Amino acid sequence: MKTSRLWIAATCAAVLSLASPARSADIALSGIVLGTDSKPLSGVAVSLAQAGNSTTTDAAGAWSLNFPSVGIRTRQAVPVGSGRLTLEDGRLAVRFAGRDLAGRGHGVLPTVLGRGTLAARSAGSQDTLLFSQGGKVRLRDTVSASRTGIVRTLDTTLNASIIYGHLMDSRDGQTYRTVKIGSQVWMAQNLNFKADSSWCPDDSVKNCEAYGRLYQWTAVMALSHSYDSTSWGVTGVSHQGICPHAWHVPSDSQWQVLETSVGMDADMAAKTGYRGTVEGSELKAASGLWGSYEGTDDFGFAILPSGVRGSNGSFFFIGSGGDAYFWTASEDPRKSAWGRYFSSVLSDVYRDDYGKTVGFSLRCIQD
Repeated sequence: MKTSRLWIAATCAAVLSLASPARSADIALSGIVLGTDSKPLSGVAVSLAQAGNSTTTDAAGAWSLNFPSVGIRTRQAVPVGSGRLTLEDGRLAVRFAGRDLAGRGHGVLPTVLGRGTLAARSAGSQDTLLFSQGGKVRLRDTVSASRTGIVRTLDTTLNASIIYGHLMDSRDGQTYRTVKIGSQVWMAQNLNFKADSSWCPDDSVKNCEAYGRLYQWTAVMALSHSYDSTSWGVTGVSHQGICPHAWHVPSDSQWQVLETSVGMDADMAAKTGYRGTVEGSELKAASGLWGSYEGTDDFGFAILPSGVRGSNGSFFFIGSGGDAYFWTASEDPRKSAWGRYFSSVLSDVYRDDYGKTVGFSLRCIQD
């Protein structure tokens, strides 16, 4: 009996040891913090929420942290054996072919974890970088071992309670915040990749930096202009278009998933026209640019009034008191394409089809 007890105790101890974090290689994190005017910010506190390491940006806005494991863990499964873990008199016991270690086979409750049980180390949550000014957290960011040298713009209009990811576009080196909403991961900023039939709002490079570029639909989809007035006709695919690798142009139905994730009724999300007064506000940035219908940015999607380029080449509704329009990858039967519209004079989301030669913004979604 003593031997049996000691063996089970040793087994439990082994399982518990698997749950403890393994030491990973030393990690170096570094970056530069800029203001929304693109000037370096000094005196910004940069710290790790879990590990506790901290530093402050210098006059060039630069910071670096060097330290051992920060809790980034990998998943590892170790077989316990071909036995079953069972609950007997409030204790876990190991059974092989219905018998315990002493060969007894009676008084066994149903299997708790099943045959061929694996004791696995759960994937530990990543640490979080905090960027603070005046003792107040202004930005939260996930950490990875490869995340060095990234430039972060400290935009105080963003929701500081959201933990953002970052995407670097290998084609031009630009970086974007990303955000997970429900089951989806979206870019939390508009795409600013230069392509044919795309423009900076008001032809201003500064507006490109603030709002991203405006694209015709065929530019977004990386298709021939022959589809400006004819139907492409492809549906049900994740079409990359001009999005970065492993990202794609969201479909109309994926926008509907986003809208229902933030609280819109599914039937309402499928309707054409104005829908979701609350949800429209929640997806807008709390930027001070939306006038009486300011956003609350509850989910970190941070829509700004990026405006629109008309088919005649004129720009409209950019910046304070303006609007925002977004393309989807989905066409409608009238040879136009579905889009989304957010207004400074309404709280709603507006779903409608638009002619493909107007210039709209684009948010990419992760594959």
